[in-house]
Formats: sequence, C-alpha cells, structure tokens
Amino acid sequence: MDQNAITVSGFKNANDVNPQPVNLLKWLEGNPALNQLVDQIRAEPDKAKRNELKKRLPAITPSGTFVKRRADQLVKHSGYIALDFDNCDPQQAKNKLFNIVNVFYAGLSASGRGCWALIPIHNPEHHRRHFDALRADFEAQGLEVDPACKDVCRLRFYSYDLDPVFNLDAIPYRKMAPQPARRKPAPMQGNESALDRLINKIIDEGRDVTTDYNDWIKIAAALASIYGEAGRDKFQGISQFYPGYSPQETDKQFSTCLRNNPGYGPAMIFHIAKQYGVLLVEKHPF
Repeated sequence: MDQNAITVSGFKNANDVNPQPVNLLKWLEGNPALNQLVDQIRAEPDKAKRNELKKRLPAITPSGTFVKRRADQLVKHSGYIALDFDNCDPQQAKNKLFNIVNVFYAGLSASGRGCWALIPIHNPEHHRRHFDALRADFEAQGLEVDPACKDVCRLRFYSYDLDPVFNLDAIPYRKMAPQPARRKPAPMQGNESALDRLINKIIDEGRDVTTDYNDWIKIAAALASIYGEAGRDKFQGISQFYPGYSPQETDKQFSTCLRNNPGYGPAMIFHIAKQYGVLLVEKHPF
C-alpha cells in the first residue's frame, strides 16, 4: 500500500456535506494554521464547550472516500480503521501503541484528553469484522475502544501531536471477528399495521436499511417508542442484514432507546426505508 497515494474525504467542519479529496498522509503531518483552535479546545475545561469548538475544525473520514457521508455511499475504502481510546492516560496509551506492529499512526485527540490510532486492515470489505477483532484485542491490553468507531463513515476531527507514533511499515491487521449467525425473527401476528407490513418486507427481502449508524439508532428509537419491549425482536430482525451485525450490540442499543425514549413515530422508519429503496406498494399516512 502506497501511503503517499491514500485519499480520503475531507470536510470543512462538522456541518459540511460536500466531501473533498484529502491526502491522508499530508493530513496526519498537520497544519500549523489550525493548531491555535486545537489549543483553545484543549484549554477549555467545559466538555460541552469543547464539543462546540471541535465542530469548527475540519474533519476527514479516515476509512475512505464518499459521495455523501453515509456507509452506503462509500466510493473506495482507504484500507484503514481509526480507533478512539477512551478513559485512558494519553501518553501511556501511546506508549502501548508504539509497540504494536499494526499501528500506522497514534496521537492525541483534539481535546488532548484522549488518544486515537490508525490501523491498516487486510480486508477492507470486512471493515466491521476487523473492528470487532481490534476492539477485543486492544481491550485485552487495557485500552478501551469507542464502539462508535465501527462506523466506516465516522468523522475524525483535526488534531495534532508534537510527539506522535508514526510507523510507515505498519503491518495490516488480518484478524476478523466471526460472522454472527443470522437471527430468525419471531413471526408477526394479529392485525398488521402498515408499519408491520413494511418491517415484514424488509426482513423477507433481506434488505439492509441500517448501513448508516445514525439510521440504525433512529430505527431503534422509533421501534422502542411505538412497540415498547415488543419492538426488540423487530429491531433484531431489521438489524441482522448489516454485514457486521452483533445481536449483543443490537440488544444493548434497543435497551438504551427504551430508557431514553425520544418519541419517534412510524414516519421515521418509513422515511429511512424509502432512502434505501424499500417501499410499500400501498397508501400509508407517511
């Protein structure tokens, strides 16, 4: 892999929706013009204010180039996964990462309170399975990985580190977590609503409508709002067609939505399904 030729998508800030090509290696080398804002973020004691300032930073999608920042809009995978390490001493984490042959880059996060790393992977088509294996391996070494990093289109905000880990000879990580067995959802019975029929259609056709992490969360939230606990099996049934489907993570996400009910209704699921080309051939109020 020629590191000098790796291109990813770049964004002016968190609100930018028009990706531009960015050379990954040049991005990692830093831009002194941006360091003042990073220093301001690192000096801010309030987390909410730090997060607002961070949204002003440019960002990239380290795992590839995209037409839009959605998993199903991936143009080309970069061959890398970016990992965030939470609840750690950044310098101690970097010291551990320095001794791992698969680490291409590791440095401070924008806040300076965490650490992140860039790992080349052997088979980009199995991004999620590589991520699951990486997460398990790093956590066995005491490094807690942010689970949101499984998203192939996850943003990485600009940061800098005066003493980063940089290994141009990093060895691509080959291990992959096993492909989870697909879950057979319980049959839907009784008087089916239009939403029930849409869910049946998604499952019967084996359609993945969850490639975008945010869509997956919204579906969970809507099902929790509409069905309560009875929506759990429906969420498992819809989620199972994602290549990196994990019944455990799916169950955990649904439980979170049950506790923090945002009040989404059926319209949300119809809207998301339509974006993925799943439509009911009938009239419905959404």
